[in-house]
Amino acid sequence: VATTLLLLFLLLPGLMEYWPVKTRQRKARRAMETVWSWLAERMIRRATLVTGLSIALIIASGWGLFSIKTSIKLRALFPPHDQVLTNYAWLEQRLGPMVPVEVIVHFQADSQVDILQRVAVVQAVAQSVRRVEQVKGVLSANTFMPPIPEGTSTRQVIRRTVMSKKLSQEKARFVEARYLYEDNERQSWRIAARVPALSDLDYEGFLAELKQKVAPVVATASVTIEEPIDVTVTGAIPLIYQTQRLLLADLLHSFIAAFGIVGVVLMIVLRSVRAGLVAMIPNLFPTAVVFGTMGWLSIPIDLGSVMTASIALGIAVVDTLHFLTWYRREIAAGCEPREAIRRCYRHCATAMLQTSVICGVGMLAFVFSSFVPASRFAWMVLILLMTALFADLVILPALLAGPLGRVFIAKSSKLGCRP
Repeated sequence: VATTLLLLFLLLPGLMEYWPVKTRQRKARRAMETVWSWLAERMIRRATLVTGLSIALIIASGWGLFSIKTSIKLRALFPPHDQVLTNYAWLEQRLGPMVPVEVIVHFQADSQVDILQRVAVVQAVAQSVRRVEQVKGVLSANTFMPPIPEGTSTRQVIRRTVMSKKLSQEKARFVEARYLYEDNERQSWRIAARVPALSDLDYEGFLAELKQKVAPVVATASVTIEEPIDVTVTGAIPLIYQTQRLLLADLLHSFIAAFGIVGVVLMIVLRSVRAGLVAMIPNLFPTAVVFGTMGWLSIPIDLGSVMTASIALGIAVVDTLHFLTWYRREIAAGCEPREAIRRCYRHCATAMLQTSVICGVGMLAFVFSSFVPASRFAWMVLILLMTALFADLVILPALLAGPLGRVFIAKSSKLGCRP
């Protein structure tokens, strides 16, 4: 943006000197002026009604922001018949579920618990993982061992002793197979579970059920061996779930940061705290309405749409400043607020329309992407830009024509409007 601004100041004036712009479409210009004059009169006459409805719509739609949901499911990242999804379906039908969930059971490094007892704990935890409905397969070190001998007979005791010695001797093989890891702090046993990649799995509910199944088994084992046992749940599903939570948090934090920065800049430019706050109303409108409506309709946001709120705010404020700059200039020249609004429409409404359409249509190049979040990003930016244009051409003039418009008028403004 900074580079473009520099080129605009240094390069464009010279180009216009060599190739001056010639205006030939007088009929189109007159038609647009007629449209803007009609719109200006409607906004001036119904300023209070439009302002009230706009603020009410922001509040009503904004309430839906509390219901926003996120989604990063594999199936939602690609078109329905994409080759990636076809391959996943083929593999899951013939081989099994593809999405991993890892449950790691940790023992202290200086633990005095026999290795056979540790294996028994890992086996109990693995069985609890199998009881989770969505889990379709579980692998652990126990998968490659014979059953642990049970009973108190001499034969069973001898068998357990022999098995314990063999496990101690073959421990390196479990380390090599990545089902066991040891360091100076603890010994970790891995339990690998699998769930379907293309199912409509509720990640939050799945993780809650998994922890609910594992927790009592671990608590009982800790009491039995008289040592604390720690369990870590990791893998693709916890990662996706955490990403979903971060998406929503980032949407909120980034927008609040952008809103605060833009608001402060507007206050500095307009030299008034109240004027800056009022000027932020049309800039808040697009995000509140679009994302709030998505919340009300339960349309989830994804990787592509989460970034658009701050981007749209940054682009929308440009049109707001254009309109306000002309308005304050006309007021400073002595025009009354209503006449200043009419002149603002004639000065910059067409340019605001053109820039918004050009930016929005330019983004539509991403619509043809096979990566769905990129396509949704394009649509979201276009919708937000058109909503921002509506806010700057309808809501902002109504604000200026109503009681709130007084904050933009300096007390030292001249009387008498220039032609």
